[in-house]
Amino acid sequence: MLCSHTESICFRAHATMIAQVMEDIPLHLVAGSGWPVLHLLGHVSRVVRRHRFQLDFHPQELLEATQTSSASTSMLDLAECLPALRAAAKQTASKLGGPELVFATMAHGARFSPYVARFIARARALGIGDSLVVFCLDDGAYSECKAVKGHCVRGSPSILNKFTLPLVLLRRGLGVMWLDLDVFLFRSPLPAVVRQLSKGSYDLLVSGSFAVDCICSGIVVFLATERTTHWLEHLLAWMYEHPYEHDQKAFSAFLRAGERVAFDHELTVPVELVPAWSFLDPETEFVSARHVDMAGWTGDPDNIVAFHMLHGDSDDTHASRQFAARNGLGVGYTPLLDLFFNQTELPELYTTPVLPHRISEELREALMRSRWPSPRPTSPGRCNETVPMRF
Repeated sequence: MLCSHTESICFRAHATMIAQVMEDIPLHLVAGSGWPVLHLLGHVSRVVRRHRFQLDFHPQELLEATQTSSASTSMLDLAECLPALRAAAKQTASKLGGPELVFATMAHGARFSPYVARFIARARALGIGDSLVVFCLDDGAYSECKAVKGHCVRGSPSILNKFTLPLVLLRRGLGVMWLDLDVFLFRSPLPAVVRQLSKGSYDLLVSGSFAVDCICSGIVVFLATERTTHWLEHLLAWMYEHPYEHDQKAFSAFLRAGERVAFDHELTVPVELVPAWSFLDPETEFVSARHVDMAGWTGDPDNIVAFHMLHGDSDDTHASRQFAARNGLGVGYTPLLDLFFNQTELPELYTTPVLPHRISEELREALMRSRWPSPRPTSPGRCNETVPMRF
């Protein structure tokens, strides 16, 4: 049961041994034995499954850059947005001297859809709203997006869409900066991205954790290179074929960044074809709420670029809530999102580039609760070093 929630490679090792034991035992004897293996399988199918094989873009749209006559609704919506997105990305790139990037996010459900309009408004206040596209995975998100004349693409709820939209954009020659909707931007991330890219020849940048060297796929920069596109295509295919795998774990495994979803030789992208990648600064610039023991930030809050509130389902676990409560960090997931995106008495937060902690003591206190008193460790702990079984 522990393996099914933490380390898929560990679960498979146990499953292989169980399969050998059960090979010659009739199923009705197993069911009547009191052995809880069927209970485990039922639990896994209900709780651990991440998607139901739903793709809103047609396979050809994901694999090719050419437009087909029978385009999907998602592709038709995106095609309508593409000229404006491309023009905005080109204009920004010419100003900063960096790559042509569009920004992308997705939203659905009562927890996120109500904040789509303010997410767009904040992006506009920082000068990047024209290059932001929102994958609207339900009617509520689409209505919020259209109400403020955003770039809106219709879809349906699926974690796979976190990979499909960037892949379609990459196919069309556009780099993508993915932002989860529970990310509050303090300033435009473009200068920090350009600065990081100047330090090396990278295909991909990703946010990380404060105290360990784990990646966090809530903020990712995909550069429009052949290597990145090939890698993302194979990651998406893996996720599609493995509906019980956690998306961030697979993302990390395919980057060879510490987590594992299979033995190395079984991954469909060999190590020599993995994109050259680096972390976005997880200490002070691209930071996260300290809901889990490896997250947080330190330094001057004026230097924060993006604050990831870790509001997603994958972080909303009993263990995470216990840690937050035990360490006095428990502002709660819903209050943090509401706190930053539902400030009805502070409209300037969504119409000007003002820093949130500069205009609200409440926001400052919430931010400071995630602050570590010391700098980030010079040698952060290894990602995934405490797992049920190491192979």
